[in-house]
Amino acid sequence: MIQVAIQRCRSKEGVEAALRRKTQAEGTYAHIKEVLKLRKFYALWLENARKKFIMACSAINLKKLMGSF
Repeated sequence: MIQVAIQRCRSKEGVEAALRRKTQAEGTYAHIKEVLKLRKFYALWLENARKKFIMACSAINLKKLMGSF
């Protein structure tokens, strides 16, 4: 079962899919860091940091829905 998954990942289609996912995820993460200025979370508790990150992700999703991202 694991061997089949490894073969799928190494196939041409698997490599292309991984590159698409990497580009999308890394671009969004870079946008959160650079544009939204969330390089570090200055929050006392993990829950506050989580809320800030969710707000940043919501902002990006709204930009995508509006077509400006």
